[in-house]
Amino acid sequence: MHMTGNKTDDPVLACSAAVVRSYVANNSLPACELADLLRLVHGSLRSLCHNLPPGPVEVDPRWCSPKAVRASVRPDGIVSFIDGKTYQVLKRHLRVHGLDPDAYRERFGLPDNYPMVAPGFSQRRSKFAKDIGLGTRRPGSTERAPAGGAPSPSYLGLRPA
Repeated sequence: MHMTGNKTDDPVLACSAAVVRSYVANNSLPACELADLLRLVHGSLRSLCHNLPPGPVEVDPRWCSPKAVRASVRPDGIVSFIDGKTYQVLKRHLRVHGLDPDAYRERFGLPDNYPMVAPGFSQRRSKFAKDIGLGTRRPGSTERAPAGGAPSPSYLGLRPA
């Protein structure tokens, strides 16, 4: 196979590129998936052209570069490696695709501390909670709930009978 400018002598590769180009024009796909998609389409077309049974195509799920991982976390949202869309919270999106946060991190080779909530969204929720007084003690309240079990009647403001 010889490359001359943007042309190639391999018609299967040219056809594969055309298929991938058409797919990407109409579907959302993270950039880090393009090489694997091209490899998959090229392998399938080559086996069809040469009357070979389709063999397994080795696709490493840990294909996203550290740069792509850093770029996926934005203040306004986190870009999903599944569909390339931006979400403020990934958990519901992952459940739709049958994944939990740990499985998602493992599938895409993400670090253990990869966030599931957009930083900006988390900051807004934190500010809102502080503004309404969550996490602070009420004036005059010195009793704490017992460590285990149901709260005592005095904690609930009830007097013993």
